[in-house]
Amino acid sequence: MAELSEVDSYRFCTLVNRTAVPAEFMFDGKVFAFKASARLTVPVFVAEWLYRTGNQKVWTTENDFVQRFGITDGPDDLLGLLGAEAFETAPITPKEGVLEGWDIRDAPRDPAKTKVIPVRLTRADYINQGNAAGASMGAPAPVLREG
Repeated sequence: MAELSEVDSYRFCTLVNRTAVPAEFMFDGKVFAFKASARLTVPVFVAEWLYRTGNQKVWTTENDFVQRFGITDGPDDLLGLLGAEAFETAPITPKEGVLEGWDIRDAPRDPAKTKVIPVRLTRADYINQGNAAGASMGAPAPVLREG
């Protein structure tokens, strides 16, 4: 997958916000913001990344879990990569009160049933710090309990 700064020439497509709710996402440090039902032209590799990660899927009032954005004016090979569902631009209504993605900050919690447990970090929590992502150097050395 390319990064914005590495590409000399772009192929473009248009993303359509299928909801009546403003939305935004970030790719390579750049924020792409959409007004309700708006259209935004983006590089094809951004749209491909957006669909492959699935971060912008929402539950609809019909209990379907679908992409918030639809693609228009995209190159023909994008249809083969992402499928026809990516080119669906019919308006959708997100179900209210449903948490999406990893955002649990808005989750309803009962303070009487919620206990916050502070967890101390140890050296073992940083076992791959400084290593290449996914690198394996064998079993980690034993870590003695600190403190």
